[in-house]
Amino acid sequence: MVALTDRRHALSATRPRFFRLSLTAIFAALALGFAALAFHPVALAGDNHDGGGQYGFGGHWGDGKKHWDRDGDKHWVGTWATSPQATSAITFNNQTLRMIVRVSLGGKKVRVRFSNAYGTVPLVLGAAHIALRAPCSLIYPGYLYQPGPPPVQPPPPGGTCSTVDGSAIIPGSDRVLTFGGSTSIKVFPGAVMVSDPVDLHVPALADLAVSFYLPNSVDITLGNLITRHGTAKQTSYISALNAGNLTAATMMPSNTTLTTSWYFLNTVEVLASEQTGAIVALGDSLTDANVSTQDMNFRWPY
Repeated sequence: MVALTDRRHALSATRPRFFRLSLTAIFAALALGFAALAFHPVALAGDNHDGGGQYGFGGHWGDGKKHWDRDGDKHWVGTWATSPQATSAITFNNQTLRMIVRVSLGGKKVRVRFSNAYGTVPLVLGAAHIALRAPCSLIYPGYLYQPGPPPVQPPPPGGTCSTVDGSAIIPGSDRVLTFGGSTSIKVFPGAVMVSDPVDLHVPALADLAVSFYLPNSVDITLGNLITRHGTAKQTSYISALNAGNLTAATMMPSNTTLTTSWYFLNTVEVLASEQTGAIVALGDSLTDANVSTQDMNFRWPY
């Protein structure tokens, strides 16, 4: 009993030190994370475009205007982003892709980044549009995690969001994307291309449809690889071969191919108050939404 009491005192004496060390490590990690975000803010954010007021650090200027009412006091923040990966398993020719993404932060002005990170030849974007996706339905299949190995992937949900009907957009929200004023652009090998900003009221946690037309053959000759993110866990859309420019279509045609990868689209950014930041999640396949249910936007853990 004495030995047990002494040990308890010894542990009690060391706890403050361990506690201080743990706090130091946590604050150091947070500082590094926010420092990185200051230079590359392309992850999820959740300020709902109200200048951080809901967290207690927003506010008004002396003239009664809020911080976010002045463009000079705003910056671009990533409301959706994904990491690029390479694939040689698909090619494109005279086709339109419509990528569906769920944003975090809302805003009134938006821009898009396209990536040709793994290409060895220029990627030609013949046209690009952005719009709000029209409402669609989801019926959760009631998946229970089955760890395997390998883990058993859940079935797709019911409803219209996981069908071609889920490609529909709200017509009045459709915006043409330009690049330095041009509706078409080349994205050079290893590069990203940022669109011009467009005025679009994007609610927080909205689904956006980013459509772009690939007029030329995009294949894997000359060592070229296709830039994509494979584990999107989100239904997106690829038009039939030689279907042409469908970027302005209210809904993709019935012969459209469904995909659960994001191709070439890298980041969506909104103009937000200078107090708004972003959080980056780094990790393995769990962080990447493996074994989560498609289209439900419950990516962590499943």
